[in-house]
Amino acid sequence: MNTNREEIIKQINEITKKVKIKEGINGIKRFLAVLDRYPNKPIKFVAQKSGFPTPISVAIKNELIKIGWCEKTPKGNKLSFTGIEAVKELTKVNFDLTCKECDGIGFIFEENKFEKELEKFKYYASMRGAPKTVIDQSFATAETNLRRILFMNHNYDLIKDNYAFIGDSDLTSLLLSQFLKNDQEIVVFDIDQRLKKIIDIYNKDNSTNIKFVHHDFRNPIPRSYQGIFDVVLTDPPYTRPGVSLFVSRALEILNQSIGGVIYLSFGQKPPQEMLKIQKDLLAMNCLVTHILPRFNKYIGAQILAGESVLYRLETLPPLTPIIKGQYLDKLYTGDFNPKNRIYVCINCKNEITIGKNKKIKTIEELKEFGCPYCKNNKFKKR
Repeated sequence: MNTNREEIIKQINEITKKVKIKEGINGIKRFLAVLDRYPNKPIKFVAQKSGFPTPISVAIKNELIKIGWCEKTPKGNKLSFTGIEAVKELTKVNFDLTCKECDGIGFIFEENKFEKELEKFKYYASMRGAPKTVIDQSFATAETNLRRILFMNHNYDLIKDNYAFIGDSDLTSLLLSQFLKNDQEIVVFDIDQRLKKIIDIYNKDNSTNIKFVHHDFRNPIPRSYQGIFDVVLTDPPYTRPGVSLFVSRALEILNQSIGGVIYLSFGQKPPQEMLKIQKDLLAMNCLVTHILPRFNKYIGAQILAGESVLYRLETLPPLTPIIKGQYLDKLYTGDFNPKNRIYVCINCKNEITIGKNKKIKTIEELKEFGCPYCKNNKFKKR
């Protein structure tokens, strides 16, 4: 190892200690390589490519700026001359092989062929209001919902009889109904009663029969729905218990004798945590048949950098949920990282503190209720 490389590794080690990432120095090396490969890109793009949540990516970028390896540009961020030279000391080659046609997903989805279906979906999806971030809601784009269904078709999963959603804040069920026969069943289980109103309107307008069951997944699925479904779709809370619980509930309702299919959408986590999640899936007899990185795109969802992975799982008998009965432990992101945030009213300049243990828990609620002092609904973060 030459002197330059030793000094570079030393600098990277210091950054690793400051941002405290589980991926260690290799995580910082990857981040540098992404900046080198894609100059002048916004931090959200860099976060997506490097596999870090946006807040962590911002922290790494700021540390690189401090040591002169990175600089801001009108279009985003890029390595400085020193940063570029550092990457050259780390590797001889660094170029992109991603397919430009499919963006590395491996499938080409011709969304323009389904404009009518997308427009109908967008009309009803606009009725949802803001996502409830306190229960880790973030809405997938209309195009993502369509891609999920087209991918199901690719896997011969639209010829089954019974479909269920363990949570459907994305309203994928509405688009799915446009691709199924009238006698194919769709049932949505969700805690958010807003979805029932939208589904009821959709059913009335389109002569469909999507069923909505109000349910808190901390409790087992009602017995009348257990063991009867062929395919389950779920986009659980962004935590390991969220995956374990929602997949466990999916296993409760899938056919127990022949198994079924689960489409699981979940954001990327650090390797050690992803290893635990994959072990949990294997313990439940869930075979991963497909992993599609960056498949799901979300509106907002900064913590996920606006993207998540789609997994297709085949469940093999005996179906073995690892969470049985009632679940009373931590579940949502806010349960593990409870934070209070302070917002300033644009109108009266008063400060309002929001958080899990406060009267107003999210910025969405604050905007809905308005400033407690003047009822204005525009705020800035302090």
